[in-house]
Amino acid sequence: MSLKTHIRKWLGITDPRGVYRAKRGGFEAAKQQRYLSFFNALEAAHNERLRDLAALRAHSRDLSKNSAYMRAFIDLAATNIVGPEGIDLENNIPNREDWNDLVEAAWHEWGQCVTPDGRLSWVEFQHLAIETLVTDGEIFIRLLRGRGPFGLELELIDPDRVDHTINRAMNNGRRVIMGIEVDEWNKPCAYHIRTAHPADPGGHPERVVIPAGEILHVYADERIQSVRGIPWATPCMIQLNMLDRLWKSSLATANAEADRIGVIKGMASLTPDDREAISGENATETTATVASELTTEMATFMGIPPGMDVDFPPLRHPNQFLGEFTKFLLKGVASGLQVSYHTLAGDVAEANYSSLRAALLPERDAWRRRQTAIIAKLHNKVAHIWAEMAWLTGKIILPGGPAAFCKPIWWPRSWDWVDPLKDINSAILAINNDLSTYQEELGKRGLDWREVFRQRAAEQEYADSIGLKLPTPIAPEPKQPPTK
Repeated sequence: MSLKTHIRKWLGITDPRGVYRAKRGGFEAAKQQRYLSFFNALEAAHNERLRDLAALRAHSRDLSKNSAYMRAFIDLAATNIVGPEGIDLENNIPNREDWNDLVEAAWHEWGQCVTPDGRLSWVEFQHLAIETLVTDGEIFIRLLRGRGPFGLELELIDPDRVDHTINRAMNNGRRVIMGIEVDEWNKPCAYHIRTAHPADPGGHPERVVIPAGEILHVYADERIQSVRGIPWATPCMIQLNMLDRLWKSSLATANAEADRIGVIKGMASLTPDDREAISGENATETTATVASELTTEMATFMGIPPGMDVDFPPLRHPNQFLGEFTKFLLKGVASGLQVSYHTLAGDVAEANYSSLRAALLPERDAWRRRQTAIIAKLHNKVAHIWAEMAWLTGKIILPGGPAAFCKPIWWPRSWDWVDPLKDINSAILAINNDLSTYQEELGKRGLDWREVFRQRAAEQEYADSIGLKLPTPIAPEPKQPPTK
């Protein structure tokens, strides 16, 4: 046996040509290697969530309480999806402004308090729902028909109450997946919900089965036939957690170095008389005890015994590379959360108009996509159920029923650009050239065009009555050709 054969056998290489072919064939990304590790088993969406959902939710909630950047993202989501005034409803029945005004007035009256505990308005409910959706990955809303003046109240259900450990087949052909009963097409039929939180011993939680028609389940569908949602920060929880630990360790080390102002040296060179003078005539205090009591306070410097010296070690923390390393990690976290680094970190020191605009474009598209999903899964469904109950309770009496008078258009919050003058000029040009409408442009700003027109008419009428001439609207200035 040759030396090469011995080496190949010792290394476990029996057929070098086969190894060479294995390296060439197939996809490298499908092979487990020393530098490449991944979970290579195929699982159904609910199986992978069943194993990790509780831990993911607990991790996300911990970050929401203790990570400044996670808290910032949750607030960003509530602010950018719902907005300060909530996603506003505009009823749009052509040529029936009186009906539209009646429906909108009733909607705003109902929105003063929408929960059975009497605590949340519709705007506050939206903010809490979005914060829960970001943190827990899903929200469950129970539609309490027959309650309240308009016959509808909304109850937010803690996702922990929907028991994800219930998984079984049923005799009627249905199956329960993670607490949700579905039919053969994976359509929810009922929800298995505890009457109280499982960790609340005083609540005496019991499981009840609630029909799907009474529950709105909102979450982001990330896989086909997924029945439960996962926290939005799942891809970057590790980075957020490690970044938080890094900063805590750096701050602790910096504080320790700042407290350790100097090191006393020279004890070995002291004479016996000096040692006796330091320790005292009765020798009741040791040199170490005396030295340990040589402390300093803010804005003071104490003397030291004769014959000693103080060495001031250099401060090495915070590390000079900590800021750049933090920025590097946060850029990856921001990408996973689909926001810009400048927005998440609040760092615009190196940004300019062009870089901010380039970063905000995809971020705002991501917020709009989330707004569209929330409106479809939550707002539209709540509005139509509300209209039905308002009609049944007599709060809205219009011919044709809910299908005739409930025509909602939703105007979520929008954003001004870094230079709002350019945005306003572009809106004016679009309207003047029949490329847009007042309804669309004012709706983007969260305004009802009818209300704006009424207010402008009232202002004009009052100005005319007192002889005041209002300024004429200014058209945008045409762009000047470059001078030679």
